[in-house]
Amino acid sequence: MKKNTKLQTAAVISYVTAAILFTLFLIYMSVFEHNSVYQARKSRTYDIVEDCYNLPENLERYFDYEAFARDLEIEGYTETNYGTILV
Repeated sequence: MKKNTKLQTAAVISYVTAAILFTLFLIYMSVFEHNSVYQARKSRTYDIVEDCYNLPENLERYFDYEAFARDLEIEGYTETNYGTILV
């Protein structure tokens, strides 16, 4: 009977370890995906500002690209295969 209990304990430990590793993998992937999306959105924002606005170079460093990207998203702009559009 003790042998059976040891097997059950080992099975539970294996299951918990696998669940923890899988959870860590999911967290890693969501952070990686979020970072990729964030970098792409930031890059598109730089492109939009460069194409649509005539910011002098000496003022560019003061422009908040992250806030502008967030505002575009809130106002309904979205990214497609054809570029950024207003939905």
